[in-house]
Amino acid sequence: MADLEQYLIARVLPHAYDARPGRPKPRFSEQQGRQALAFLARQMNQDHTRDLAWWQIPRWASTGPRMLASMLASGLLGAILGGLGFVLDVIVVVGAHGVKQSLWTVLWYALVQGLAFGLGVGLSLGIWFGRGGREPKRVREPGGPSTCPQSSPPGSSTGSSAFS
Repeated sequence: MADLEQYLIARVLPHAYDARPGRPKPRFSEQQGRQALAFLARQMNQDHTRDLAWWQIPRWASTGPRMLASMLASGLLGAILGGLGFVLDVIVVVGAHGVKQSLWTVLWYALVQGLAFGLGVGLSLGIWFGRGGREPKRVREPGGPSTCPQSSPPGSSTGSSAFS
């Protein structure tokens, strides 16, 4: 089996990463493709599996950095949205009630509200997404019911055939 795998890799990878006329240059080199496949194979061997479960790929990175990156990204987004929400709220209040606020006061409160909102969003989403590895709901357990529609077996009266 190993000879067949080596043969296929030796034949498929060069063609997958060749430049073709009329098409853009491949984003990655053949060597990068080999490195990525080797990484996947090592990780799957460590997990003692032959099935690539994409939802478990986040588990291959350390939990701490993964959670920190999730917290920073979602916190930044939350801070921007929270600050913009406050500015829009002030614009509505000023327009409706004629309340006068200095620009610096509005910006200061927008910054504080944005940071507070971003902290809450960042912590909650960072912990939720940073853990990673949750199995999708549509994945079928071995021996369990399939969530994908299946066609009828060939020759059955309920199935449709393109050749009948």
